[in-house]
This record gives sequence, structure tokens and C-alpha cells, in this order.
Amino acid sequence: MDEVKLWFVATVALSSLVVIVVIYIFAIKRSSKSNGKLAAELLNITRNGLMANMPELPVYHLKRRYFGFGTFSDWYDVQGNLICNTVEQPWNNNEVGASCVKEGVYVISPFDSPSHGDVYILSAPQLGVTKTPEEGGTRSLCEIHVANTPSELKGCIAPGESFGVVNNQWAVVSSQKAFDKLKELLDNKPAILVIGKA
Repeated sequence: MDEVKLWFVATVALSSLVVIVVIYIFAIKRSSKSNGKLAAELLNITRNGLMANMPELPVYHLKRRYFGFGTFSDWYDVQGNLICNTVEQPWNNNEVGASCVKEGVYVISPFDSPSHGDVYILSAPQLGVTKTPEEGGTRSLCEIHVANTPSELKGCIAPGESFGVVNNQWAVVSSQKAFDKLKELLDNKPAILVIGKA
């Protein structure tokens, strides 16, 4: 009986989260860049109604700029405050190991990476992105970890304190400092990351 209750609660929670994300994306598309109040208000209404007794997931935005040599972005909180800059591989039609992930809504959560240790990992089954290959996605192990250049990444995101040049490549710099700051901000808890064009 307890397993049935747990399954029911988990199903309701997941369904509520999907509804929140859909409403939030709609609100973002309807609001202008200079006025994110509509999006925040709709998100708060949804959270207070559907998720009143559940913990909130903070929402962040990754606003991308695409180039042939890499994808360079700014990471913002929901109030529009810049958290850090990021670097990814260029867009190569979502090719595994050679492209940044699709635009969309992701859950990011703490993860013990076999390659990079204590990181955050992206998950969006609706976009074919799962944490591990065993979960059946077309992309997996798409992490947020320390790196400087697109050539160091294979579908992952690397934060930095600013943009610069490393080994004659456009890059982010002070990646470890930015990653430490990001981990402190996220506080070892999951969050929502909305990835889109700047």
C-alpha cells in the first residue's frame, strides 16, 4: 500500500511539474525581454495552486549565442541577474559528442560523474536527454562541469566568470571559480534550466 501511495504522489508531482514548465514557457514567450513580471507571476500562481505542499525548484535561464566554433551563453536567475557565462560545443544537429543539447527546459541535479566527479547533470526525457544511457535517451551524461573551451566538451556545459581566449580558442575563464559559485548557489539541490537563444 505504501508503494502505491508513493507512486501516486510521485506521478502527481511529475505531472504538476510538467504543467508548471509549460505555463512558464508560455509566459516567457508572451512577456518582453524587459518585463519578466508576467512569467514570474504565472509561475507563482501555478506553484501556489498545484505545488503548494511541495518544494519549489528555482528557475534559471541560459541565453545562448551560436557560432561555428562554439556556443557561448549567459546564465541568469529568474530576476535577470547574471550568474555566470558558459561555453558549449557548437550546434551540430544534436549529434552525440559533437553538439550542444537542444534548446528547451531541463531539470539539473547533483550527480557523481564517472569522468568529472561532483557535477550537475541535465535531464529532459521529452527532449531525449537522460542522466545515464541506461535510462534510454538519445543523449546522456550531459553535465555541467569545469572546462574552458568547446573542444574540452562533449555535449556538456562549462561555466566561467567571463569570456576570453585559452590556447588560441574562444573560451570561458576562471571556470573552477564560476563552478564553485554555481554549486554554492544551487546548494546541492535540483533546479530548472531553461535554454534558449539570447
